[in-house]
Amino acid sequence: MAKDPAFLPSSLNLVKLDVNEKRFDDARRRLDGILSKSAGNVDVLFEYGMLEHRAGRMPEAIRYLQKASEVQRRDMRPALALIDLYLGQRQNEAALEVAKALSAKRQDNLSVQMALARCYLALGEAATARSVLTGASRLADFDADAQVAIARMQLAAGHADGAAYSVQKALQGRPDDPAAMAMLVEVEARRGDAAKADAALKALTAKYPNRVETALTSANLAMSRGQYAAAIAAFRTALSREESTGNALALARAHLAAGEATKAATFLQGWVKTRPNDLAAQKALAETEFRAGQLAAARQSYAKVVAAQPDDAATLNNYANLLQQLNDPAAQDAAEKALKLAPGNSSYGDTLGWILVQKGQVDAGLRYLREARLRSPENGEIRFHLAYALSKAGRKAEAKEELGAALVGPGRVPGSEARTS
Repeated sequence: MAKDPAFLPSSLNLVKLDVNEKRFDDARRRLDGILSKSAGNVDVLFEYGMLEHRAGRMPEAIRYLQKASEVQRRDMRPALALIDLYLGQRQNEAALEVAKALSAKRQDNLSVQMALARCYLALGEAATARSVLTGASRLADFDADAQVAIARMQLAAGHADGAAYSVQKALQGRPDDPAAMAMLVEVEARRGDAAKADAALKALTAKYPNRVETALTSANLAMSRGQYAAAIAAFRTALSREESTGNALALARAHLAAGEATKAATFLQGWVKTRPNDLAAQKALAETEFRAGQLAAARQSYAKVVAAQPDDAATLNNYANLLQQLNDPAAQDAAEKALKLAPGNSSYGDTLGWILVQKGQVDAGLRYLREARLRSPENGEIRFHLAYALSKAGRKAEAKEELGAALVGPGRVPGSEARTS
């Protein structure tokens, strides 16, 4: 910069350093200075979007990424980042709209097709996701890293045979790849072949006895078999080999699966205490304390996350649910803000509608609950809330119909009949 103040790569690298050190205002000043001379520079607009994403200002991040996509449609980075941002905010329909537009132009691009598949998975459209992933697997050829990622998504789409094909392609590309060998264990387990899963784990353990992938694979296999004590022990081993947030959260989830919510909360409290800037862990802590019934502690944890990321719609929605349980009138404000940030999200509409009904504002609540039910008719929780509201409004026949739907089908609410009192 001293030699050439106008050299853009150096300026953008300084912005990235500012962002990594959370000097967001300094980064904005640098970018504003560049934009004053080069308003339509896609690299600058993209970095501005990523800056605001890191700063937790999601509406601003969306605005800059959208503008970057419009300025330079050949550059896929802004649109791909926008898809990830929308998915992170659970604005799945908005993400799909961007992904479809991008895919229409770049059907031959692997990153684009995988982003499209993620959108379909988020919306629960597994069959369409499977079709997209089959094409993505062909595009990936013998790229081991890509094929492992595709296999993982194929498992999420319920296509174990497709995942088996992808992982075999990965192993053809890199026969001793630890991630591919680990994925093979999971694939065989999902296909219901316990013997092959055990044999694949044995091969992985023999080849890489001290790798974190080996411990994680052992833990995940134990989890799939309901062997929670073994899973917890293996996750602890993985964490000792790699102290990452992902491994810490996996251990906490194992405790939760074992019915040990208090242990999960205690573990995460210790983790966050020594890593106060780990926002992902802070979010997990808030959710775990909520599940453990530690409502006062969860309130404090959520408040910290909201303060750090005031435009995180998912956290605001969860916070609203907690505040509602605490009979805190601030629940409505949090729910309204979450829905404003993600107006198409049925869960957020359900939260606001349910809060209004509980406050006696039945007609206002019904409007949001009806909209949520139209967007997610398979969601039993939403239909139960709508049934309750309709009953309160004196519309007994409609309420009975909705309650019946809430108690049957794949999205039914277990034990909802007990809650009608």
